[in-house]
Amino acid sequence: IFIASILSATLSTYSSGVNSIATVIIEDIYKRLSSKCSMSNEHQLMFSKFLSAVIGCLTIFMAFVVSYMKSNIITIIIQIFGAFAAPILGLYLLGLFSSRVKSRSALVAFFLCLIFQIFMLFGAILITKPVNKQGGRLATSLDGCIPPINITRSEIIYTSSNIFVSLFSISPLWFIFNGTMLTIIFGLIFSFILDAKDSKIIDPLLLVSRYDIFPCLSSLTKNTVKRIVIQKHNTISNNDNIIEQESMI
Repeated sequence: IFIASILSATLSTYSSGVNSIATVIIEDIYKRLSSKCSMSNEHQLMFSKFLSAVIGCLTIFMAFVVSYMKSNIITIIIQIFGAFAAPILGLYLLGLFSSRVKSRSALVAFFLCLIFQIFMLFGAILITKPVNKQGGRLATSLDGCIPPINITRSEIIYTSSNIFVSLFSISPLWFIFNGTMLTIIFGLIFSFILDAKDSKIIDPLLLVSRYDIFPCLSSLTKNTVKRIVIQKHNTISNNDNIIEQESMI
């Protein structure tokens, strides 16, 4: 019963996800591309069923392909999420904190980082780790196994001088950080190239300052400015008193 409940929940989530993807494709892509052609309800129903079947077959095929990949599914999910979410996060941070980076440089930085992240994703999945499976499945036979003998031997460490292997071998947890920082760096660099002559002023209310993140800094800054003004006023008053005393003498 427990296994049946798990399978039922999985199938329910899977079917709702497939139907959602088919609906998004019809509403946001197909209808916009064919805005002049009206689609009847029957046509839309048949097309959505066809899309659901195609997406379902692709998902099953991808599940079959994953068994032949050289990384486990959790690592692949983290890598895919980092590859596509990091450029978006970097784009949002540029829009929130930078008044210099405009739309052109931000989009160039986004697409460059996305291309680099996809390159890293395929390299990490397909190249780095050696194949530990036979035919995509774990071994079920004891043939070729070492007999139960206690042997002490030195471990042989294989190193590679290929720079791409070292690049693709980074931890998947670094994908988000690297992609975000690359987007920000590319955006700042291209802002000096593409937006050098752009004199458009950004409304400060649309940006996030350090005082919005740390409100305590605002009060500290105000107190510091107030203290400096008072000190300058006292200094000026003392100087005036000294001048008056000297003039009286």
